[in-house]
Amino acid sequence: MELVLPEHIKFGQSLTAPVDINLSDSCAQGVALNTLVELAGEAWFERELSYSPMAGSDMLRAAIKAYHLQPQVVLSQEQIVTFSGAQEAIFTVMAQLLSPQDEVLVFTPSYPSLAKLPTQFDAVVKSIPLQANNQWQFDIERLKREANAKTKLIIINAPHNPTGATLSDKDVEEIKRLAQHFDAYILSDEVSAQRADDARIASGRFADYAKSITLGVLSKSLGLPGVRVGWAICGNKALADLLLAGKSYLSICGSQVDDMLASTALNHSDIILKENAKIMARNEAAMCEFVRQHSHKVSWVAPQGGVLSLLQIHSVKDAKSWSRQFAEATSTLLLPANLFVMNSECHFRLGIGKQSFIEGLTRLESYLQ
Repeated sequence: MELVLPEHIKFGQSLTAPVDINLSDSCAQGVALNTLVELAGEAWFERELSYSPMAGSDMLRAAIKAYHLQPQVVLSQEQIVTFSGAQEAIFTVMAQLLSPQDEVLVFTPSYPSLAKLPTQFDAVVKSIPLQANNQWQFDIERLKREANAKTKLIIINAPHNPTGATLSDKDVEEIKRLAQHFDAYILSDEVSAQRADDARIASGRFADYAKSITLGVLSKSLGLPGVRVGWAICGNKALADLLLAGKSYLSICGSQVDDMLASTALNHSDIILKENAKIMARNEAAMCEFVRQHSHKVSWVAPQGGVLSLLQIHSVKDAKSWSRQFAEATSTLLLPANLFVMNSECHFRLGIGKQSFIEGLTRLESYLQ
């Protein structure tokens, strides 16, 4: 297997100009290290820096369960496996579940690993495109038509990267029934999901399906990509053991430092999410006004959940070239959507989670004039 650096990473690395604002950032604002250490209290200084348990500490997995799952979900902590970010979890799922010629269903556009990594294991990827004229909503009927006896894995990502689309409870139940009918696995990427009691989006709704893997991470809603902790919540213990076996060939275990920081952040997530919600609301209002004033130049569908959405700039004909020129002229990054498995030369991924968003939007406004 020969792995190739993803296009969106290569694009960012190839920019010659320094970038100080990322308008495509997929993360919320987050907090500083000293805040988390203060919240952790004396326990921070008493932690022994030995190897962590492979699946993550009991404290961390309990915090993940409380944060990510709805109260009515009955699930053992033994069904939760932690990883060094969500990317390691995605790789492990693909490596452990997929065999040559297995069929994988995925909605596009998409985070590249979800749509492209299965081919590294000789699986067949069948894409189901989301449509702008349908407000980027998931086409569950098309998903049903594409599924068959060869379907091994159905990949769901909601809130969706990069459109911000979400799933209704009815959608979730139909997907679970479809997977059960064909005895397929479900990989539910929920890295941008808020807490279960957040009105914006419910999380963990696939966890009661035995062949499900639900992904979460600290980097998105909590804005802590520097704490390298992601997780997989498995529908049964045997599936969790399978992922642990795969992890044993990769990071083996996370660091004690990250384990402590992650546990602290999750146990105090209300504080972080409350502040992030204020930033997102302010930025979304600013974006709505921007679109109102420049409707002849841009189109935009606000995210239903998470921080990501797609911005269409009507005059652009070559998204990569335009993005490069924009970055060099303004020190601002706006990633073209064709880096996210989308056939478009005028769409760009937009993230509304950062304090710097309005300054970046001001730069964009000046550049478009």
